[in-house]
Amino acid sequence: MAAALDSWKANESPAKLKALPDPVEFPEDLRGNFTLVSYTLGKVDGTDPVVIRYSVTLSLKDRKGKLTEREAVYAVALKSPVVVARDPYY
Repeated sequence: MAAALDSWKANESPAKLKALPDPVEFPEDLRGNFTLVSYTLGKVDGTDPVVIRYSVTLSLKDRKGKLTEREAVYAVALKSPVVVARDPYY
């Protein structure tokens, strides 16, 4: 989870995550309009053996430089490649 968010924060290409020894897919649609300034990992829900959910507070900057915070829940699917995506049900 942190590797995906750190990659976004560093403005790295999603392809870099896919090229890791343990590849990660991170199809975050917010990347097109926001830069990730910082994030805080919150509660972790590991009750599902296939998907771990992380609550995250995102500090984002839009193209005009306006800062905003958003709460999100990311689902991390433990498969190959690992898939990190915002959970649409939270």
